[in-house]
Formats: sequence, structure tokens, C-alpha cells
Amino acid sequence: MGEDTIFSIGQWTVTQGNEEVFLEKWREFSRWSLNHINGGRWVYVVQDRDKKNQFMSFGIWESPEDYTAWRNSTKFKSAFADFSALCDDVVYSTSTEVLHRYR
Repeated sequence: MGEDTIFSIGQWTVTQGNEEVFLEKWREFSRWSLNHINGGRWVYVVQDRDKKNQFMSFGIWESPEDYTAWRNSTKFKSAFADFSALCDDVVYSTSTEVLHRYR
């Protein structure tokens, strides 16, 4: 990974009762993202252990161009609207790596 690597991060507060629908939509969208847009490396969606309606999504993109193509796609815009409709709050950010350490 280099300085051109882009991380897309979402913090999702899902309206209680919509958690399973939210996850199913993410399963579909993550498959589409990795199979149809160049440069997608992986997608994670994690759920808070105590607050079951709290989720974070993480995706990594090889370049700003790949990330921009994904964000500008009709499928992304549609999926983001669907996700947002299932949520009470959404915080989205785009980040670059400043430290990577592993064992």
C-alpha cells in the first residue's frame, strides 16, 4: 500500500430493526463493488458488540481514480441512498494511510 491508497470509512447508526436488511444490502453491494470496479482490494463491515445497531464499513482502493470511479457509479449512489434510508445517522470519510504496522 502506498500514499495513493484510499480508505473509505462509514459509520452507520442503523434504525433498530433494520440491521439484517442493512447487512444483506452490504453483502450485495460489496460483491458488486469488488467484482465490477477496478482497484477495490477489500471491504469490511463490523458491528459493535454491545450496540447492535452500530456498524462501521471500511474499504481500500488502490488509487484515487479507482475510488472516484466507485463513488461516481450509479450503483454506489443508489446503494448509499438505500443504506442511508435504513439509518438514523451516517458519517462518511475518506482517508489515506499514515501508519501501517503488523506482526
